[in-house]
Amino acid sequence: TAQQWMPEILDQKPDIVVGLFHSGWDKRDVENGRARPLDENGSAAVAWNIPGFDIIFTGHDHRTANEKFINRVGDTVLILNGGSRSENLAVADIKITKRHGKKPEKRISGNLVSVAGFKSDIDFIEKFSEQNLAVTRYVNKVIGNSLSTASSRDAYFGSSAFIDLIHKIQLDIT
Repeated sequence: TAQQWMPEILDQKPDIVVGLFHSGWDKRDVENGRARPLDENGSAAVAWNIPGFDIIFTGHDHRTANEKFINRVGDTVLILNGGSRSENLAVADIKITKRHGKKPEKRISGNLVSVAGFKSDIDFIEKFSEQNLAVTRYVNKVIGNSLSTASSRDAYFGSSAFIDLIHKIQLDIT
């Protein structure tokens, strides 16, 4: 875990420590000075509890974030989350100034860049067209038919046949 490795990482005196987490960010998860453990969107717990990170790139919860966060020891951590569907790129700008005999000065800022106006790279698309076709065939493969309407709405009020089916498939596969 990050908590186990952070002292060893910091002993090496890195200029910057970056976290990349497939876990969402919501600073409201840090309540009364404690972060909720075992949260599927646990980036707040890591940012709060494990000193040493300068930047944490998050993802999973489909929300965007570009904010600075003060952890439990008073360090500032930049949190960047580009959101979902590759609509934004999370970009960190880092400037480190080293002066002999002094602690390096770090200036870190973030930006979310919308990719809506970017054109596709034709060479890239061409190079990976075979892989794209294989993935498209796989995800479009019919694996069954249902004679009834599938909905997860029942799950708000109790058991749901659709959710039960998903859970059964996941358990069968594992």
